Amino acid sequence: MKNCLGVQIDIHKPHRGDKNWHAHILVTTRRFKENGEELGGKAIDLEHINSEQ
Repeated sequence: MKNCLGVQIDIHKPHRGDKNWHAHILVTTRRFKENGEELGGKAIDLEHINSEQ
């Protein structure tokens, strides 16, 4: 848990003969607290990653 962020990854197989395998990746914008059960402050130190694109 390097950055203490929660991530959910969903992989979807193709529907009815399509060949469109795809995935959705959701990442929290807040860090988990030490207990791993609550979200704490916003991870503002990671915001520069989006602004460079």
